Amino acid sequence: MNFKINIMKKHLLVLALIVLSLTGINTYEVKAQGNIAISGWGGYMLTGKVRYYEGDFNMHDGLTFGGSIGFEVAQNNYGYISYSNTSTTADFIPYVSGYLPWKGSIGINYIQIGSLHSFDFGSPVVPFLGGSLGATILNIKETNISDVWRFSIGLVGGLDFNISESIALRFQARMLMPMYFAGMGFYVGIGTGGASSGLSMNGGLIALQGDFTGGLVFKINK
Repeated sequence: MNFKINIMKKHLLVLALIVLSLTGINTYEVKAQGNIAISGWGGYMLTGKVRYYEGDFNMHDGLTFGGSIGFEVAQNNYGYISYSNTSTTADFIPYVSGYLPWKGSIGINYIQIGSLHSFDFGSPVVPFLGGSLGATILNIKETNISDVWRFSIGLVGGLDFNISESIALRFQARMLMPMYFAGMGFYVGIGTGGASSGLSMNGGLIALQGDFTGGLVFKINK
């Protein structure tokens, strides 16, 4: 497990460098702009399901909470890192013999690095769009099943309602896409009596997910 986490940390570092290069971030720009935006939000996540030959793994929709910290790297453009968590339940419904139905609690976590651009037209209402990439961690809350880490990408859009120069209300929607790749197994405990069988995925998109949230943004202007 530690080996997998270390590999994922290295991947996140590489992804961060890619995002920074794509958004034009460099040391000079960060020092020149310097503004910081800290946000927190809560809302509802649509979780989707994964369909296998053996059956369906259904993740149930639920409440989600998260936050981010961003640094202004160009006018109206922020590079940011965010984290969100959804605690919900899931179940497996088998289609073939040899597999038993399963139901349990799961946690869906997103760690994303991205870029967000605001379209400031001089109005208190400011629309924004952005993109991100990073990791999705699926935590199946049973002692005999390890966490599953997957690369993911996301799109975000919404509106900031500026209350003052330093505080804004934010309403946003995200489309989140965890990915899996050939040769990487994804296993879900299904048996009884402590036994655990599994399902292996061989390439493509796990599930299309998304959330709708509202919260506050605190801007620290330097």
